[in-house]
Amino acid sequence: MTSSSNGKPDVPEEKDIFRDTPVRFLGYANELGESFRAFIAKKLVVASYVVSFGYVFADTAHKGHVEYLKAHEGEPEEVKESKARMWENIAISAGDTFVWQVLASVAIPGFAINRIVAASSFALKNYKRRDMAATLIGLASIPLIVEPIDHGVHKLMDYSLRRFYRKGDDNKNKGDE
Repeated sequence: MTSSSNGKPDVPEEKDIFRDTPVRFLGYANELGESFRAFIAKKLVVASYVVSFGYVFADTAHKGHVEYLKAHEGEPEEVKESKARMWENIAISAGDTFVWQVLASVAIPGFAINRIVAASSFALKNYKRRDMAATLIGLASIPLIVEPIDHGVHKLMDYSLRRFYRKGDDNKNKGDE
């Protein structure tokens, strides 16, 4: 094991289950609903958004809990952070995660898939099976939009909201890269 520049041993970063595993696709459940909108009941489309927001809230709670545990690791005399600062860090971590997830998992992809399906349906207006074709195009586009949207939302937040609460990389959420 090597040492980092701060003299502490390098510890491999733990994988973020919500952003670095297939669990990430739960945030895209609403895109399935949007893709199949022409074939399923409106209640199922709404249910797909419930799944997506459930994922958003789970990741938000997880990031807040991780920040809480970080504040309490080590011996009591080693914990130098005040309670107020601890709760501030928890709020920042959870808030950042919530905004990021709503944008990157629900709002932007939902709008994108809805428009892709609508544009495909319009472009295929003379095709007998246009609804099915538009749905398949919407589904096929999901894996293609995940990374660009995630990256774009990081940049958007880095240049806007995060400027208000970040000092260097001290408060950087795990999984933000």
